[in-house]
Amino acid sequence: MVTLAPQTIDVQPGGGYLQLIDSVKSILTVVNTQYYNSGTMNGCDGNVYAEGTEDFITAQACILLQHVRGDQVGLGLPASSSAAGGGVVAPSVVNAALDCLAAGTNCGQFHPPTTTPSIRGAMTWSINWDASQGYRFADTVRPHLATLGGGGGTPTPTPTPTPTASPTPTPTPAGNLVANPGFESGSLSPWSCSSLDSVVASPVHSGSRALAGAANDSDNAQCTQSISVLANHSYTLSAWVQGSYAFIGVTGTGTNDPSTFAPSAPGYTSLSVGFTTGASTTRVTVYVHGWYAQGTVFADDFSVT
Repeated sequence: MVTLAPQTIDVQPGGGYLQLIDSVKSILTVVNTQYYNSGTMNGCDGNVYAEGTEDFITAQACILLQHVRGDQVGLGLPASSSAAGGGVVAPSVVNAALDCLAAGTNCGQFHPPTTTPSIRGAMTWSINWDASQGYRFADTVRPHLATLGGGGGTPTPTPTPTPTASPTPTPTPAGNLVANPGFESGSLSPWSCSSLDSVVASPVHSGSRALAGAANDSDNAQCTQSISVLANHSYTLSAWVQGSYAFIGVTGTGTNDPSTFAPSAPGYTSLSVGFTTGASTTRVTVYVHGWYAQGTVFADDFSVT
């Protein structure tokens, strides 16, 4: 078992602890970030949030969820006002934050860009402080964790479905499922993109066009595309990226929604991530984006096969 409990500042983009997490995430069990004694911090949307609120918790957890699976993320909060100088919230607020991150419900002002049904953890400082409160934190949060959907771990191959009377889905055409994958049309369509995104002639990985996303302090320059898929099917999303903190990922799979990124890619670097669709999933959304205030990223030659 490998667990970490970093301070909030260390899990901000560029933080030393975040770099450690990236290097060991393949063997990492859980990261219980201390969402207290932190003051104010930038969330994953670039806005500033004050500790002691649901928005602070969810906007900070959103940053970590860009790097690790949901089942590797725990929300660390103090058990009482005696346990920390700031960031104390009622256990019910912790439950609301878990709902927001897992299902997009019971959110405050901040809404995560994607939901993470596999989030499964919470940590309190400390068991002794919680005991002094009659185990209020444990007795409130623990049973709520059991109600969350999802579950942990890397997606595993789905067993062959049991035949039913339902009509067989129309097979997806073979080959790349992403339309305009290298932006060779000269336009962003059919991608849905931020106003900070554009098609450029240089630098490119192949062909004569590529995507440029000029992320700023408040916009990560995201582009998305909805594609048709088969249920209970395994796919691989891949792309070539250049720049600092270029992310690719997929949402709406019905299982785990994976992502990956390149912290620093001075030249085009290949990224890929596998995913498996759920029993009723017929469409997923693939995305690419940079990171707040990290400069322009470039992306080219997307594929889902």
